[in-house]
Amino acid sequence: MKAKKGAIANQKLTSKGAMFGLDARIALAIFGALSVISGAALYSAIKQAKVVASVAELKEVAKAVESYYIDTGVLPINSGDDQIRLWELLENGNSVANWQGPYMSKEKGSHFSRFKGPVAIGNYEITSAVYESGDWGETDGNGPGGPIICDSGDKCAAWIGIASVNNKASADAIDKLIDGAIDNKKGSLRVYHTTPTYWIWMKVLDLQG
Repeated sequence: MKAKKGAIANQKLTSKGAMFGLDARIALAIFGALSVISGAALYSAIKQAKVVASVAELKEVAKAVESYYIDTGVLPINSGDDQIRLWELLENGNSVANWQGPYMSKEKGSHFSRFKGPVAIGNYEITSAVYESGDWGETDGNGPGGPIICDSGDKCAAWIGIASVNNKASADAIDKLIDGAIDNKKGSLRVYHTTPTYWIWMKVLDLQG
């Protein structure tokens, strides 16, 4: 009788051990699934934070350009190529009347039309130019995908750009945040492809060509 009771007790312990092992495996599977979900959510949040920071960076430069224009009545457009000399937001190298800068704190980029950009959505700098206001932007081929040169009589605008964004998803995310939809050829945000990267441009001020 004692032997029988011992066998029953051992059977119960074995069953409990098996159940504990099963419970542990289920718990580990659940924790593993949660870890994957949390990791994906964290990665998505990091990407979105970079997009938001990039848009804030564009708007900061745009506000500085607008302030310069309000004070001086002109834009620091480079003669002959329609590039905007962003460096003049930092220093009045051309002795422009009514200059009240510096209009922002920024590090000069590789060209007078560029600032270094700290937001890591690619190897890029922030740049600026005067282009047409009509529809343009290209993502399938290379180049601007439409007429952008501001000729006499054209409706034009000052644009702030991010050069060399390394993937289309980041460019589209910025487009959606600014325009509310992804349409690279319309609205206040334009995108075009220059192998192997993308350029994005945000409209700042409407001008007359």
